[in-house]
Amino acid sequence: MTQPNSRLDQVFEASCNLPCNQLDAYAYHSRRGALDRLLPPSKPVKIKERLQSLEDGQRATLQLGLGPIPVRWVALHSPVLPPDRFVDCQLSGPFHAWEHQHIFRADGESSSVLTDSITYQVSRFGWLSSLAQSQVDSMLRGMFAYRHRVTNADLTLSNKLSTASPRRIVLTGSSGMIGQRVAALASVLGHQVVALTRVADSSALRSFQSSAAGKTNDLIEDQTPWVPSTGEIRASDWEGVDAMIHLAGAGIAAHRWTAAYKQKLLKSRVPTTQKLVQSLQKHGCLPKVFVTASGSGIYADSLLETRDESAPAADDFLGQLAHQWEAASQQVESFGSRWCAGRLGIALDPLQGALVPLLWQFRLLNGGVIGAGKEYWSWIERDDAASAFLWLAINESCSGAYNLTGRPVTTAEFSETLGQVMHRPNWIRIPKFAVRTILGEMADALLLRSNRLSNSKLVDSGFPMRFLELKPALEHLLV
Repeated sequence: MTQPNSRLDQVFEASCNLPCNQLDAYAYHSRRGALDRLLPPSKPVKIKERLQSLEDGQRATLQLGLGPIPVRWVALHSPVLPPDRFVDCQLSGPFHAWEHQHIFRADGESSSVLTDSITYQVSRFGWLSSLAQSQVDSMLRGMFAYRHRVTNADLTLSNKLSTASPRRIVLTGSSGMIGQRVAALASVLGHQVVALTRVADSSALRSFQSSAAGKTNDLIEDQTPWVPSTGEIRASDWEGVDAMIHLAGAGIAAHRWTAAYKQKLLKSRVPTTQKLVQSLQKHGCLPKVFVTASGSGIYADSLLETRDESAPAADDFLGQLAHQWEAASQQVESFGSRWCAGRLGIALDPLQGALVPLLWQFRLLNGGVIGAGKEYWSWIERDDAASAFLWLAINESCSGAYNLTGRPVTTAEFSETLGQVMHRPNWIRIPKFAVRTILGEMADALLLRSNRLSNSKLVDSGFPMRFLELKPALEHLLV
């Protein structure tokens, strides 16, 4: 291990107070989802091999996109001394040497202090080390500020759900943008996630065997098959299931809305959900709660009026799609299960989804306002979305539909704020006709529609919202 006794060694240290005792703080960092939760999305890092358990001699492998050739980073964890500290050191990677100590200290009965102490050498050559030092130090400051914000928010959510025992949760859409975050969050908070995996027919259902090789998300602890066309399931796999979070469906913005694709959007949501619920009821294995995804597009265009969950569904395609999807899953209420729907605003993630093309617009050109600039966008940061679905699944006082959104902003305000965070100009205006030419019908439904939604029901339920305002959310994601 690197010892800080060389003039080339650099030491970085950051501490934060955590809203839990030392044992819980250590347990959070020891679970499989921790690395997924703590890697900033703006950094080009992929997990190639994760820790199966936090023990002496275990290794984790990352791939860093530092330039045209990816760099492999292998870290060995040793010593591991629960609940006081564990250490990871670089076996191979971009640094000449690297040692990271994670130190946990009690600070009363229900709080603790986490200190991340890193000793590293950028290069064995003094002049190169000095040249890169300021860049590395800046990167570490941003990275650990991000990590500590996430850790605090995750543990705050855990405290809010402290009366809940670990849950067994069936999840659809586990490889999607929000599904991945739900799986990681549930894992790091000590819950078990089971993926509902599509198979073609009854024969494939009977022969299905769960395997690590077949998982699209390796934070999933188990898989259970279903046949979407018939709703057929393997009932024995549902023993002990407490909740279902249903996120699966063809991507709303993944393809131009041709007649054929609109049918795909409908079929991947409504009849499949109806048949799944009917099959669960038939076999007597409906979970205690069924949480479904929905969208802010369920509401009609609203430039001035703020809409809460009591507002009627719009008569257009997107409004009726969301309405019918909710209705398909709401059948569970008549069978005695609790039902919730999370009506997502625009989910902000710098790696996928609606934010990505906007980021490229600002990076490659100058930023600009879409449409008239007066339309309202209701948005939500990606981990607020994941937390909200877990909150609805576990908090037994929640029922019905919930708007999942921060404070709505106009498209002009959104562009101005994004430009400020990215330090880029914002003076181009993209007229409505241009957006419609590129996207067709989808343009009016997704980008030119004004959705001004209230999140009062969600906040009043006690949900610990991470980001109510847009600017801190963007600063967090683009650190």
